[in-house]
Amino acid sequence: MTIGKRVLDDDALSWCAASVIALSAFAFVYARGPDENYDLLNYHYYAGYAFLSGRFDRDIAAAGIQTFFNPLPNLLPYLAYRLLEFPANAFVITAVQLLSLPIVVQLCRETASGPSRIAFRGTPAIALLLAFASPVWWSELGTSFSSATTAPLVLLGLLYAFRGLRKGTADSQSLRRFALSGVVLGLATGLRLTNAPFALALPFTLLPLALERRWGVALRLAGAYSGGALVGFGALAWWNLWLFNSWRNPVFPLWNGIFESPWFDQVNFHDSRWKFASVREFLSYLFGTAVGTDKTLELPFADMRWSMVAVFAVVGATAFVVDMWRRRRAATWPASRLDTGLLAFFALSLALWALAFAYQRYVIPLELVCGIVLWILASAVIRRRMQTAALAGLLVLAWYGLRIPDWGHNSFASGKAEARFGLDIPQALRDRPRLFLVVGQANSYLFPFLHPDSRFVRVDFSQRIDDRVAEAVRASPMLPVTVLGNEDAIEGGLKAANRLGSIPRVGRWRCSRFRSFVGIYAACTWESAPMDNAALRENFGVDFRDGALYPPYVISVTGLSRAEKWGRWSDGKAVSVRFASCLPDGPIEVLLTANAFGPNVDSPIVVRVGENTARFRLSAHTADVSVVIPHDSSCQTSLAFEVPSPASPQALGQSGDPRLLGIGFTQLRVIPAVSRDPQTPR
Repeated sequence: MTIGKRVLDDDALSWCAASVIALSAFAFVYARGPDENYDLLNYHYYAGYAFLSGRFDRDIAAAGIQTFFNPLPNLLPYLAYRLLEFPANAFVITAVQLLSLPIVVQLCRETASGPSRIAFRGTPAIALLLAFASPVWWSELGTSFSSATTAPLVLLGLLYAFRGLRKGTADSQSLRRFALSGVVLGLATGLRLTNAPFALALPFTLLPLALERRWGVALRLAGAYSGGALVGFGALAWWNLWLFNSWRNPVFPLWNGIFESPWFDQVNFHDSRWKFASVREFLSYLFGTAVGTDKTLELPFADMRWSMVAVFAVVGATAFVVDMWRRRRAATWPASRLDTGLLAFFALSLALWALAFAYQRYVIPLELVCGIVLWILASAVIRRRMQTAALAGLLVLAWYGLRIPDWGHNSFASGKAEARFGLDIPQALRDRPRLFLVVGQANSYLFPFLHPDSRFVRVDFSQRIDDRVAEAVRASPMLPVTVLGNEDAIEGGLKAANRLGSIPRVGRWRCSRFRSFVGIYAACTWESAPMDNAALRENFGVDFRDGALYPPYVISVTGLSRAEKWGRWSDGKAVSVRFASCLPDGPIEVLLTANAFGPNVDSPIVVRVGENTARFRLSAHTADVSVVIPHDSSCQTSLAFEVPSPASPQALGQSGDPRLLGIGFTQLRVIPAVSRDPQTPR
């Protein structure tokens, strides 16, 4: 059989394998359902909206630290989720992410078509299937994450470099290909700085030319690549220029220990969760991926290929050294120029990633060439006639041991735009522009559905931007100030509003609440009116059961766990309910429908208003109780409960629940003691 015929057969097998992968990808995305990952809620959706509506000069750190990442990668998911329903929106994203597939097919073909000892029939198709046994790549399919979306650019740059390296000369065609490689990787880095390790490592594909002592050729090709990389990155540098002009740091707030912007701590920010303390820890990670690890990811995943690469690299290097020693002279390097270039790129990229990020999603491009690398290394130590069978065995093991993490999916989120998130925002928040002081996490996806002339200013990003936030308040005197955030974080937002001096001395907060598929949110607006207790002549009632929202006269409730069908458990030592206005003067009566947990049953529970306290007891079963507090303090707005003995079901051996439970709240009413309503809460 001729070489041409063999390559043709391998091409057909590879494209068949690619078709199977593509069809499986769409089926996988459909089966998992609509995307609802944390980053989509936290900044992906807002970033696309903010770019298209020109909000970056209007809002301040609206999505936290991620506000300052290049927004272009988030345009695709924003438009898909805004305009299309599931599964069409997920399929559009998947189609872009699958652009990696034909590029990896071509990389396999380049590896097989060169003067290599590893090009045996069927091995390119097997290497392709090995390349896509990539759990983190699969986890991003059909989601708003952009590591898999920008991976085709990195792989395309590698393919151009491969083709430029093939001749081993610096002719015009090779120079042009390395320049194109630089442009593509420059674009990839401009879109996501996490692609920088691949851009820096790409010139090391020229290592085989250096080993051949063809320094002039290597330098000219490296120069062409560098020029292209500057052009590619420069095309997207407008974002870094804007960051520098607005925040005095072109990569704000990253590496601020170098650029020293006054609006963030003078540190080189790095997520301390993701790092390797030593080479030993890195090697432990490589082998730990075979059985499953969460060392480099929030969720556990398993990928046997990393440990396979490590094993074959050690065995191959050992065999090469032994061969050199036996022959007493230079041994023949068992890989072609292209193989050597790919191995150099892979090794250096992995090392730079481990030093800079050590976060698994950022290494997806290497995931997708891992199968080719494994193919090269395995062929160096396995006899020729056994290579196809051995590679097939590795393929079976890789797919068998695969564990794909799930970033969050919600079968109810099948609509588009607002319906996709199940939002029920009060009309009053939509009809009028406001100055929103934002607190809490994963909530910027709400902003596109509020009035477009509103401003969104995050007050829990860094106190170093307080001056800018205060200036935003002064510059918008006609906009009502509203604190917006997750229900359990709203108290911090109200304190920040007071700290910033953004509210008048006289008045009160009035809060509305709304829900989505994700959670419950509060929006508290300052009303410039004298604070009195006229409204409190009516009974104050709070329903803690799932499905019920706190009423407008409740500012915040702290110390409670999630809502359940019957109500909410306390979680910790204290529970506090803060009201919008003063509690009634004189004695007040607290009417509770509640129960106690574990050691808190029949123990005295303290309820406090200012310095005044009273005690009551609860049984293990839900019941109605009342307690009168002799209240003589002026304008108290908070009611607090002290849990005597918080305990977790886990510690008591009842279940795996680690929450520190004490009081189970179902309903609460507060009334003046002198006008007690004989109806207790039900």
